[in-house]
Amino acid sequence: YQRRVRGTMSAQQLNTKFGIENHLSITEDKPNFPKVTIKLESGTSCEIYLYGAHLTSFKTHSGREIIMMSSAAIFKEGKGIRGGIPVIFPQFGSGSLPQHGFARQKNWTIKESKFQDSNQVSITLLLNDDEETRKLWPHAFLLELSFRLYYTKVKGSVLEMEFSVANQNSSPHPFSFTTALHTYFKIRNINKTVITGLSGLSYFDKVKNEKAKEESKALKIVDETDRIYFNAPSDITIEEEEVIEKICFGRNNFNDVVVWNAWAAKAKSMEDLGDDDWKEYVCVESAVIGEPIELDSNKVWRGILVIGTIPIASAL
Repeated sequence: YQRRVRGTMSAQQLNTKFGIENHLSITEDKPNFPKVTIKLESGTSCEIYLYGAHLTSFKTHSGREIIMMSSAAIFKEGKGIRGGIPVIFPQFGSGSLPQHGFARQKNWTIKESKFQDSNQVSITLLLNDDEETRKLWPHAFLLELSFRLYYTKVKGSVLEMEFSVANQNSSPHPFSFTTALHTYFKIRNINKTVITGLSGLSYFDKVKNEKAKEESKALKIVDETDRIYFNAPSDITIEEEEVIEKICFGRNNFNDVVVWNAWAAKAKSMEDLGDDDWKEYVCVESAVIGEPIELDSNKVWRGILVIGTIPIASAL
């Protein structure tokens, strides 16, 4: 079954409308920041704040946390939340709009929640243009982000995110945008972590301000890193020494991949990133940057991100 409604309501009212007994609840552990918690029978879980449609936790059935949150994250209207999976739209990075656009700093609404079975539950969030966004970016749009959490014995715990952008300009009036799901993956030790799937790709190194080609089959982060890899393959993995399963994620329509770690010096200069947090995360982001999306009126763009884990033994 599914439940759907729109409008501004309290967390308690939202929970009455969309809550699914034993599986989906909406609470407010921080004032004015309603949070959706999904729990499956397998033990798989995730947490999503309506502010920014921001996922802050994804735990597998074994209890492993896949997503990193900054120990100094600030929850404040008008500021992005550090860590988790920020939604970047309609501008990646710096430019004419605020850094990384405005979607991550807006309150989204709930479209619907769905119960498929005790090991498959989903929720869909919406963001429409409003007076504030139109002052920054004069376009009518509808963003939709669905989170589907499921577990099977074969695939284990899986988080699937489908992000859609609709151009709702009434007259023929296309718009262009860049976007990303800015995923902070939680790891035990950045010095014992490698990323595979990027070998041979062209990238732009924002730290060195130069273009280069990835020569390594397994990328190891050894200092401040901020790179945009163009036209990356759909499947990327993150592997750690002494960890028996690797994080894997697949992408559809997100052509580029961003790899970022602030490293020690920069982490200390950032008010919302703990001094030692850099050791325990790597951002590997699903993005569209190199070739911005050109979207005609009444057209929709969709991108998909799927995150899971694979036991190392079965991958050999």
